[in-house]
Amino acid sequence: MPREIVEMPVSREPLYEAVAVFSAVLAYPEHQDSRDRFAAAWCRATIRARAKKDEAYASELQPIRPGYFLMSDNAAKAAMQDAARRLAERKTAVIATHPLFEAAERGREIETIRAFAMALSNNAEGGAAMAMYLVRNHKNDDSKAYAKNLVTRVINPSRPVIHAAMAYWRIVLEARGMGVATDEEAERRILHDRDVFQYVIRLAEDYRQIAVSIPELRITEDDLIAFHAA
Repeated sequence: MPREIVEMPVSREPLYEAVAVFSAVLAYPEHQDSRDRFAAAWCRATIRARAKKDEAYASELQPIRPGYFLMSDNAAKAAMQDAARRLAERKTAVIATHPLFEAAERGREIETIRAFAMALSNNAEGGAAMAMYLVRNHKNDDSKAYAKNLVTRVINPSRPVIHAAMAYWRIVLEARGMGVATDEEAERRILHDRDVFQYVIRLAEDYRQIAVSIPELRITEDDLIAFHAA
């Protein structure tokens, strides 16, 4: 059984509440209080941004939870900044482990060339290949120190949600491949489109099943958080 099942109100308005829950769990898989603070700050920022761009939205009566605006501006800013740092770490974990997920999906091992410390994977970026090589093959002192830091600082804290982060960033990359100019624009499209966001949740469940089959991740089903769209 999953260690936790997170229900997200994807079918209910406003969509930003479901997005906030998803993003908060990605940032803080271990801390419910931090999740709640960031989710409130996320919703607050989303409401303000939309009101600034849409005069009709700003002037009409909106079903907004008052709790979003009980926190101070400084507290909201701090919550957003800390979560941004943690979400960046999740992205790094995705880059480092992407070759493993790709190999598991294709049903084959990744070939390695030890002399060049690179993994042969058609879709893996050089940084991902190097990072994963170090995780799998840290035999000398230089790479061992780097790999230990990568695993301890980035991959280990990301383990409970690595599958969801993988699903999210895969859709970002697909959007970029279809001509979206920046990661930020791709993320905005995901987080404002109900159908795309639901697809991310379904893909996260697929990756949850794949993650437990990857020996290098040392993950069991009990380690992973499941995301369900409600």
